[in-house]
Amino acid sequence: MDHGCHAPILNAGPFVIVAPESVIPVVSVKSKMTTEHLWQGIDNLASVAPLDLTFRKGLTFPATGRLLPAITKFLLFFSQPDSHNSMLRNGAETVRTAVRRQGDIEGHLVQSMRAVDPFRGQDPMWDEARRVLPRHIAVIEPGPANYVQGWGPPEDQFASKTYGGGMRRVPWLYRHESRLPTAFEKFVYFLLTSVFHWLASPALSLLSAWGDLNPAAGARAGDIEEIIEFEGAALLEVSADTLPPVDG
Repeated sequence: MDHGCHAPILNAGPFVIVAPESVIPVVSVKSKMTTEHLWQGIDNLASVAPLDLTFRKGLTFPATGRLLPAITKFLLFFSQPDSHNSMLRNGAETVRTAVRRQGDIEGHLVQSMRAVDPFRGQDPMWDEARRVLPRHIAVIEPGPANYVQGWGPPEDQFASKTYGGGMRRVPWLYRHESRLPTAFEKFVYFLLTSVFHWLASPALSLLSAWGDLNPAAGARAGDIEEIIEFEGAALLEVSADTLPPVDG
């Protein structure tokens, strides 16, 4: 939480109650990636979305008038699954189910994605969509089961089609590799990014080492996300005949 602007409502050691507007990220931690633990973790994260939308949407920092960003949501495992073949599909389906279980948050997600115009660059509705979505599902143990939230469909780079009644982009879950930073280093990078996004600080000197970014030139030599474009799945229910099949 942001201790510079907020104090805990109750601090009893390991048990702390904080105001929703003071939270920067939330992390759900599980031991081994299994279908059951995947569901428990994603369901925990989805339960934060109504708080984010109810108490933070439209709220601004008093000093700057800047909108409070989304609570960044992470799911972290210690051990890889016994088999990763179905985990991408299970993860995407679990996110879709968890979103539907939380009432109106699916409607907010659809509304946010319909307002995205890919031709305007960094549209602010990306962050509004992430009030609902988990940002990163990581496993500390090396292996193939690591996933990051992005945007799709990957083969429609120029947003030439619409999906789900008017969306030019669809929330997507991708598998990613760990050739540059490890999966845990990626998690740390995304965590730091959420903090600096909250503080409205570029922090290039710190993030450049994690993101393989040249802080002087602003150029990236590598890709922190290392997305495998054609191993992904939609995080919103859209017409099956408009989307490619799921790989991985």
